[in-house]
Amino acid sequence: MNARFAHVLMLCAALVACGDPGDKLVGTWQSQDSGYDNRLELRADGTFKGKLHRASDAFEGNYSGTWQVQRGHYFGIFVTESDFAMLAPGYSFAQEVVEYDNDRFVLRTTSNHDETWIRVISAP
Repeated sequence: MNARFAHVLMLCAALVACGDPGDKLVGTWQSQDSGYDNRLELRADGTFKGKLHRASDAFEGNYSGTWQVQRGHYFGIFVTESDFAMLAPGYSFAQEVVEYDNDRFVLRTTSNHDETWIRVISAP
C-alpha cells in the first residue's frame, strides 16, 4: 500500500470517527496566509461573510456567499458578493479538510498548500 493511499485511509477513518465537521465549523475563523489577514464568519444557515486585509498596502475587502462541507471532507464556498476582483461573484472552490478540531482546521489547497484557520469566537 503506498503512503498517499494510507494517508487518505487514515484521514477518512478520522473523519468518520469525528463525524462530518460541517456543523462544527459554524463560527468565526481567521487565517493569516500569504500576508493576508482573512476572517470568515460561517453561519448555520450555510451563508458566510468574509473580510480580507493586507497591512502592507492597506488592501481590504469584504465578500460573502454560501458554504458547505461536501462528501464529509471537502470545504466549499461560492461567492455571491464581493468588493474586489480576486474573489468576484461566481468564484468558488472546494478544498480538502485535512485536519479538524473545535479550535482549528486545515484546508489543503489545489496547489497542495496547507492553510490553517483558527477559531476566533466559540461556536454557539
